[in-house]
Amino acid sequence: MLRRTTFIIGGLATGFVIAVILSMLIGGSNTTSAGLEATPTPTPTPACSPDVEQPVVKDVDIVTAGPRKGKPILFSAEANDNCNQANELHYKWSFDDGGTAFGPVVAHTFAVAGLHSGVVRAFDKAGNEGARDFLVSVGINPGTSIKYEGPIKVNAGDPTPQAELIAVLFDHDGNPLVGAELQFTIRRADGAILIPPSAQAHVNFTDANGRARVNITLQTAFPPDFEIVPLDPGDYNVVVEFPGDGVYDPSIFEKRFSITRAITSIKYEGPISVLPNDPLPGDPPEIELSAVLIDHLGRAVVDRPLQFTIRRADGAILSPPGAQAEVNFTDGNGRARVSMQLAFLNPVTNQVELLAPGDYFVFVVFKGDTPYSPAEFSKLLTIHENLPPVVSALPTGIKAPWGVDVEFSGFASDPDGGSQDSLKYVWDFGDGTPNAINQK
Repeated sequence: MLRRTTFIIGGLATGFVIAVILSMLIGGSNTTSAGLEATPTPTPTPACSPDVEQPVVKDVDIVTAGPRKGKPILFSAEANDNCNQANELHYKWSFDDGGTAFGPVVAHTFAVAGLHSGVVRAFDKAGNEGARDFLVSVGINPGTSIKYEGPIKVNAGDPTPQAELIAVLFDHDGNPLVGAELQFTIRRADGAILIPPSAQAHVNFTDANGRARVNITLQTAFPPDFEIVPLDPGDYNVVVEFPGDGVYDPSIFEKRFSITRAITSIKYEGPISVLPNDPLPGDPPEIELSAVLIDHLGRAVVDRPLQFTIRRADGAILSPPGAQAEVNFTDGNGRARVSMQLAFLNPVTNQVELLAPGDYFVFVVFKGDTPYSPAEFSKLLTIHENLPPVVSALPTGIKAPWGVDVEFSGFASDPDGGSQDSLKYVWDFGDGTPNAINQK
């Protein structure tokens, strides 16, 4: 006999009417399904032509606390699709006992206790499919359920990446279970246990609130040498298990867990204004560029390559002459320095030529690596025209006896701001005597 029960839940959001239809088969099939239908205010569908993107099923939630055999268990799933609205996606559930159901929220009844598996598939209007596997522990004794409290994302850029995993264990009535053992592991999508490196679960016991915590270092060991290495950024799964204790049935919970790369930024330290022959001697003249690489917490990022180039406003790389970036690694303070020639390789003449006075851009680039994201910084660099010194206060009309030494003195200033020490005075008397090189 088929019994259909319909629940209408209103007032969840303006413009929404959500109907949950639970269809239960009495005495026969062990499969029951329920559909969750929503009618939101229509919004434009993003333009995707053709639509080749797969829906992404984010999470599967076991809504029913303490799943037990012979009792309907409520499941829910949510998927995202860049080319379709949420209400345009369709869901199909498949369970390991052969049962199927349709909709974002379904009910299913297992006839046999134990650890069961299933898969939920999301389909968009174009027929693209996304899927996610899930596990559910179905018991005989009073059931339990696990609520995971996080985290779901950690940063790979920390010196010793760690995550504190937290979960709460409840009985079938929603009461916290005290002194129960919870086991935590981080696994790949294929189910392989990655953390801890010994492939054994981290274990802790629930406190008076039913809560257990473990600190896990984000490392693993790979054969054959089993060297301990950090986990690469990417998506993993946190699995929390209660093995059962003879009074309460076991339960299991699985949640998507992401390791992200740390955000980096570059602080340029200069210079932003130079003269063609300042400050380092060279042929062609050189300047020293300096920058610091820091992470998302403002800490120095050490021993990472920074690439420096000087470019025109149109982005063409001018310096160094080989059109390749000058590279140096950051020191203990996250600082890297390079000396660059103010020159470029002329593609027409294939000759190295000096950069003309004018405005350019310094580009500093960090390409990123496993724990750190890329970063780029640009700053205006002005090369000033190197004007000749202005000479003044030269002696004139000097009369002196023949054969007697006469002292001459002069003064010059540098329009480009150079110091007196940077000026060289050369005296030419026009009588064949050697030139004197000094201010006096």
